Amino acid sequence: MIESPVSSTKTIHAERAELDAVLASEMFRRAPTLARILEYLCESQLRGETFIKEYEIATQVMGRSSDFDPQQDGSVRVNLHHLRKKLKQFYETEGADHTLWISLPIGQSLPSFVVQNPETDPSQTPSAETGATFSSVNHVLQATAATGEVPPQLQPGAAAPAESPVTAKSKPRTSASLFIALLSMALLGAAVTWLWFSRKAPDTPRPIMTDAAIRIGSGLSRPYQDTSGRTWNADVFFTGGNTFHRKLAQVGGATDPTIYQNGREGDFSYDIPLPRAAYEVHLYFAESFAHGEGFRAMNIFINDKRVEQLMDVTSDAGGFGIATGKIYTSVWPAADGKIHLQFKGITLTAFINAIEILPANGDTMRPIRQTTLPTYYYDPQGTVWAPDAWFHGGRTSQLTELFPELPLQGFYQHERFGNFSYSIPVVSNRTYSLTLYFQDAWFSHQPKGKGTPGMRRFDVTCNGMELIKQLDILEETKGAGFQITRHFTGVKPTSQGKLLLNFIPSQNFAMINAIVIEEEPVAPVSP
Repeated sequence: MIESPVSSTKTIHAERAELDAVLASEMFRRAPTLARILEYLCESQLRGETFIKEYEIATQVMGRSSDFDPQQDGSVRVNLHHLRKKLKQFYETEGADHTLWISLPIGQSLPSFVVQNPETDPSQTPSAETGATFSSVNHVLQATAATGEVPPQLQPGAAAPAESPVTAKSKPRTSASLFIALLSMALLGAAVTWLWFSRKAPDTPRPIMTDAAIRIGSGLSRPYQDTSGRTWNADVFFTGGNTFHRKLAQVGGATDPTIYQNGREGDFSYDIPLPRAAYEVHLYFAESFAHGEGFRAMNIFINDKRVEQLMDVTSDAGGFGIATGKIYTSVWPAADGKIHLQFKGITLTAFINAIEILPANGDTMRPIRQTTLPTYYYDPQGTVWAPDAWFHGGRTSQLTELFPELPLQGFYQHERFGNFSYSIPVVSNRTYSLTLYFQDAWFSHQPKGKGTPGMRRFDVTCNGMELIKQLDILEETKGAGFQITRHFTGVKPTSQGKLLLNFIPSQNFAMINAIVIEEEPVAPVSP
């Protein structure tokens, strides 16, 4: 384990002191249930927990019985919603002058401690030897949310705004003080996140939290929360290039087009400081300028190694204004502690819409688990399922609105149906398993012909190869419309690193509820 360059004791003491102050406040003394939940969540976070289930909160804090079912009882989610509002209200009033704030981000089950003014908090001051790391990026980017702008001092290659002679004379230390404050905030994040990655793993495996990621919206001047709940930080750590904004009414394969309407273009680079660990890098693109294939090509490098040659986004995505992505595993920071991303235009200019960096899943690609829901879903086992993405065609339906009497569970409450396809990015030259989830709620609960086999039949192909022929869910479940899965192994992607899934109807519409893609282990070579 790498030792943290900053003593964890000071950080933990400061965080616990802030928790005690919040619990002792008049606002939380009047809300005992929310206070107990906050104390439980914070203490869990301080102990090194990475995820808390609704069931735990209900049974250990709210006094619910052991048969509590979060699918039937939403009281925990309601209380977490009220707790977020209460914390926001507290730091707008009683706690407005606190230097350390407690935050409970949407979609996250554990709180975060966010520094507001590290320059005036000696217990939060890091060692002078501390280097910028994973959390330092997020701490700096969180700081931009307050002003809506990225500090020029933190943009490599961007000059800081010049001061007039009068301003410089009357406030000779203002610029330096601001820089020191922002840099201190960045360095403080090093300690918090270094602890996150170096702490001892729990005895039982836990899912990596969705928000344990750095997300940069290229070209964004301020943070943006998309419709799925993910926060994309403002553009930072770049050198060269120019920003652009092009209005797209919709982007194929994306429920929210905003991220793909903005970007950075030209010849440019990103130099992102991170702790010494392995990461998975995701790059996001959608062509919004060059109509047609062959008009734009670029090369992409990671730490000076070329990972894409003559990449044509329109060709890769299958058309103009369609989202596509690239995934790279086992990416380590270079000797200077940074991951270097370089984009060089070959025909026209290079561009990027967004960057996402996540903790690596060993040497294999992180599993892809996605539903047809528009937001993240946490199942009762604590597994995180991503929202619907990379689709083309079809429509989605909220089945609980159509059939409120049905006991539909989890992601089976929502489906994509029609004649549609998915183009899901994976790492090239590897082999995957594929699991598809189905439940025919629609035809198993129609007033006429209820549960009659033959009402829906469709084929499924992957990269042009037939996976399922004439799937009839009602026939296989004897008219009950129960859940079924289909599991496939040895699935290989296209040369562009895609799994192309086509759902082709022959009787009424095809449908799907969820998709799981996992990289298969490489078979050992015989001696």
